[in-house]
Amino acid sequence: MPKVFRDATIADKFESASLPHQTIQRSATDMGEQSENLLVGLVEKSTYFPLCLDESTDQADVSQLLIFLHIIHEDFSTKEELLNVCDLCSTTKGKDIFEAVKNSVDKIGGFNKCSAIVTDGAPVMTGRN
Repeated sequence: MPKVFRDATIADKFESASLPHQTIQRSATDMGEQSENLLVGLVEKSTYFPLCLDESTDQADVSQLLIFLHIIHEDFSTKEELLNVCDLCSTTKGKDIFEAVKNSVDKIGGFNKCSAIVTDGAPVMTGRN
């Protein structure tokens, strides 16, 4: 049976230990890959998925595209997940938004099961027509 330590000084030592930036980067990369694999698994099991797009601006005045995935299963249960946040550094033209969406959706298997793409109706998202 493992020994349980109840000494607060041991916890303090763990909190004060510094990790190299490579370890933190590897951990963040691993978590991102795990999240992406979970999304791919959800999409593979789903019947359809509509996308919801929203364009926003961060504190540094950089345009960002938020892509939400609404997964619909055979029993019509649903789950909503954030698929990606894409920086639109240069311009927010339709081709930039399309490329960001295409690259994100390609990572989860493509548009085969995509049933709709929904926006908030802003001109940057719908175009002038």
